[in-house]
Amino acid sequence: MVAPVNESCREYLKLLFFPYLIWSAAEYFILNRADGVLFSKSVASLIGMITILAFFIPIPAYLAKA
Repeated sequence: MVAPVNESCREYLKLLFFPYLIWSAAEYFILNRADGVLFSKSVASLIGMITILAFFIPIPAYLAKA
């Protein structure tokens, strides 16, 4: 579930999301903080995934045309 199988967009998103999810859950339970931690971690994960999509889709398309 966490290891990449091929170089697809989904695999890169998976490599970001699952370790971040595991680390965020561990941090939440170890520190016992509920003051916006889950929301901020969710926003950070979403921004990371959007960044991966922003670079993964246009760059290979541009390089294929060149």
